Amino acid sequence: GDSSAYPEAILSDRIADVVQARIGAVLDDIKQRAPNARVIVVGYPRVATDDQSAADGCWASPVPPSPAGGVVPFSGTDIIFIHNVEVLLDAAVQAAAAAHGFEFVSSWAATEGHGLCDPDSWIFGLDTQWPTDGKCPADFQPLGYDGNVFACAKLGALHPNQDGVDALTS
Repeated sequence: GDSSAYPEAILSDRIADVVQARIGAVLDDIKQRAPNARVIVVGYPRVATDDQSAADGCWASPVPPSPAGGVVPFSGTDIIFIHNVEVLLDAAVQAAAAAHGFEFVSSWAATEGHGLCDPDSWIFGLDTQWPTDGKCPADFQPLGYDGNVFACAKLGALHPNQDGVDALTS
């Protein structure tokens, strides 16, 4: 089909053509700098569910201030899209590792049941705050335009929280 009519197809092509090549370039550098090293490449954790009913019940308002751990301001359709993108990214990492003769370790089984929409999430949601005197705390990104800051979003959304880091490194 015409990939211009299907944004996900365009994204799939871009991940395969560009992202995987960039991952490969990093792995080339590792191989060059440490030719005798045993390299283990770890895949992405499971961030979003592929269960439509769980995804549909996941949305929460991003209006500041958000509760500890953040919120999930994505529709069920967005959650499924995020899941599909992470499948493509994980496949790109795995393919690049295989092409370099490196070992690939998937983290999907270990992170099952700990994604954004799960009660015991190991992934940060979006943490928002109101600015104070037009400024955001140091670990927050200002959101606004023309020099006006309307809200602040904490850096690290969609990344493992401390429970996730602890689980993935044990």
